[in-house]
Amino acid sequence: MHFLQELHGDYTDMRVQFCEWFLERRTFQPNLEADICWSDEACFHLNGAVNRHNAVYWATENPHIAVEAHNQFDPRLNVWCGIHGDVVVGPVVLNNKLTAPLYR
Repeated sequence: MHFLQELHGDYTDMRVQFCEWFLERRTFQPNLEADICWSDEACFHLNGAVNRHNAVYWATENPHIAVEAHNQFDPRLNVWCGIHGDVVVGPVVLNNKLTAPLYR
C-alpha cells in the first residue's frame, strides 16, 4: 500500500484564500480562533501497528512512502482531543471503533 499526495498549484491559491478570509473575518470577530474547537483523533493499535489514516505526507515530488497493511479488526484505542480557546478538552479514550454516532 502506498500513500502519495502531490501538491498542485490550486492548493496554494485555496490556502491563501482561506487565510485572507480568516484574517478579514477576525476584523469583525477578533477572537475567532477562540470560538473554534480545534480537534483531532488518532487510532492506536494494541499490536503496535500504526494507523496512517490521518497521516498525510505532502511533497512536490513523489515521496515513495510505503506502509504495510494491517488487519482492520485488530484491538485498538481511539483517542480524541480538542482545544477550545485556552482550554484543552480531553483526551477522550474510546475503546470501540470510532463511528459517526459515537463521535457525536
